[in-house]
Amino acid sequence: MVTPVKYRMTQAGKDKLEAYSAGIIRNPGQMIDPHVFEEIEEQIDLARLVPGLASTIPYEHFVKALRLALLTESATDTYSVQFQEVARNHDAGWLAAFNDRVWDPDEQTHRTPYFRTLVGMGCDPAELQREMRQAQERTFDRKGANDPASITMFGTNQELLTDGYHGAVAYTLKPYAPLAAHGIFLVKKREKLHTEWYRKMTGIQIEHNPELLANAAYITAHFEMPENQVAPQYAAMGGQYWQMMGQNRAQVVKDLLRVFHQLTGDVHQTGQFLLDVGAEKGIKVRGISVKFLRALLMQLHMTGFIGEVVLQSMGLTYLFQKEEERTLKGGIRALLRGVVAERVGLSSVAG
Repeated sequence: MVTPVKYRMTQAGKDKLEAYSAGIIRNPGQMIDPHVFEEIEEQIDLARLVPGLASTIPYEHFVKALRLALLTESATDTYSVQFQEVARNHDAGWLAAFNDRVWDPDEQTHRTPYFRTLVGMGCDPAELQREMRQAQERTFDRKGANDPASITMFGTNQELLTDGYHGAVAYTLKPYAPLAAHGIFLVKKREKLHTEWYRKMTGIQIEHNPELLANAAYITAHFEMPENQVAPQYAAMGGQYWQMMGQNRAQVVKDLLRVFHQLTGDVHQTGQFLLDVGAEKGIKVRGISVKFLRALLMQLHMTGFIGEVVLQSMGLTYLFQKEEERTLKGGIRALLRGVVAERVGLSSVAG
């Protein structure tokens, strides 16, 4: 099992994190102007939207999918308090400043296109506002994300998956309500930036204290989307809504693996991270527990090889291929890796 370590950060790491956060604050990119959402309601044509959705997702399910996104985005203040608490407990001024001056005000705009779209689809504004207040009043458990490395890894996972969900909603809406789709695309664009920022913050912390890789792995193994707590009335069907809207599960896994590798860019640490996550989650590969494989592969010093195998099995070889593969030794390693990768796929993983 994976045990998170006590949080420690070198002065060089603190300085780098402060500089990175300050850079984002100076140039956060194009924040969303809420005025772009003002005419969404008037431009939704239910006569086209309802029959148009029939081949993708039933209209009543689509309404619930939008409500789920609305309520999840409405709880920004709840999440923000959690991030600030972690920053305060660990004297992480860089995290507090980023949260207070960029992330929180940015996120405050993300609920608006969903609210306006739902009103345009005939939902009662007062009822929506009641549900939003309920979501904001619910307690949110961050599942062990109690230090800066864990909370930025939590943010990385959350923002990446939220980015994908927003994209699915926007693409579904686009043929029938282009202005609403545009508003949600703007939100998706910001979530993509958030993912990159949190990933980089996590990577800097691991760079300056490699032991924090265990904390990132632990929080990933126990991660669940906040919607499960703030919008339980819709969250149970969230995955199915996403699938109805065209979710490509393989692409989601591929995106996650890419981001995990980019935390450090090192196949040994990627392999260690994936083995730690798999062992903590109780995953099995072709009936063999990852906990057992982790112990064996660590003893054989093969974490780098398994990192390469998993990345190659998902078509991510370009992330680590090097010139050395042109040598005989490198060629043999690549050949063996290919054989193993071909036999290790999503269908062989259970847990």
